[in-house]
Amino acid sequence: MSVDLAHIRQIMAEADCLYPDAEVEAAIDAVAAKINAELADRNPVVFCVMNGGLIFSGKLVTKLNFPLELSYLHATRYRNETSGGELFWKAKPEISFMDRDVLIIDDILDEGHTLGAIIDFCRHAGAAAVHTAVLVDKDHQRKA
Repeated sequence: MSVDLAHIRQIMAEADCLYPDAEVEAAIDAVAAKINAELADRNPVVFCVMNGGLIFSGKLVTKLNFPLELSYLHATRYRNETSGGELFWKAKPEISFMDRDVLIIDDILDEGHTLGAIIDFCRHAGAAAVHTAVLVDKDHQRKA
């Protein structure tokens, strides 16, 4: 996929801002408060789901006030398309999370198939518990 800078600029110029920065930051603060209450004594492994979860993960983990181990994974159903297909792993977790709590951070919960498959993978690989945090839960009827 080649980068067409003019096309990107056109999209940005025509885009609508759905939520002001202050509202997004307040939402991240609220998510962080819930995670701090739930996982403070667990020393979880935190996985950022690439690439979508990168910005949200970066902002969120700075607000978590407990020991954690941070890593990433990359699983997708979209493969440069707008609708999903079969799950494809670009990068599976490289650190052990056997018998540990896992927190998976992603940007958008769309239909839930990708996140569900990641949760199943972590459970089958021995996670003690799997928790999730998403910034946006898309409102539609196609949930998994």
